Amino acid sequence: MQSNSRRFGLWGKLVLAIVAAGTIPIVVGLAVAYIKGNSELQQVIGGSFQVLAEESASKVDAEIQRVVAADRLLAKRAATDPAVRNALSSSAPDAVRIDWPAVRKAEQGKWALRSSWVTGSTGGTVGSPEKPTVNVSGLRLSGGTQRYLFRISTPIQGEHNEMFIGWLHRDYDVKNLTRGRRSSGRWPRRTGQDWFLQRVPAHTGG
Repeated sequence: MQSNSRRFGLWGKLVLAIVAAGTIPIVVGLAVAYIKGNSELQQVIGGSFQVLAEESASKVDAEIQRVVAADRLLAKRAATDPAVRNALSSSAPDAVRIDWPAVRKAEQGKWALRSSWVTGSTGGTVGSPEKPTVNVSGLRLSGGTQRYLFRISTPIQGEHNEMFIGWLHRDYDVKNLTRGRRSSGRWPRRTGQDWFLQRVPAHTGG
């Protein structure tokens, strides 16, 4: 009995040693493969997110350029509007603030445009009075709507590109900027009492 027990004990130890000798390399190999695979997966995921971020940034930048082009056209239209010209040529043009063109509240939830108004020549802070430039502000959180907005301020020149007479300011909702219909390049415009959709140019122009 003792001899059989001794033989079994030696045999069992031998079997365990063989199993251990074969298992350890497998476990080490699996661990190395997991760590390497996990690292490669993180790199792939990180690269994918970077590509998505770059694509999103490019789309937003393209939309902003289109909006800047549209606002420049609208600023030229403001220069020919009698009500705007009369207000800006008043005795106190720096105190002027006109909601132009007016934005209906019913439209604010559907479009990127949130507000639009005209001020006198000191209503903007970009560039000198001799050579004012378009300004695109940074993002800010609107307290009332809890939405992130940015502002584009466009100088208004005289009717025949004469002297600088005022500013056109327009606030946009960045969340709606590239969503749905906005990404197709259509934006609300108003002339008099008529609302229409104007195709926004794909370039900013002069």
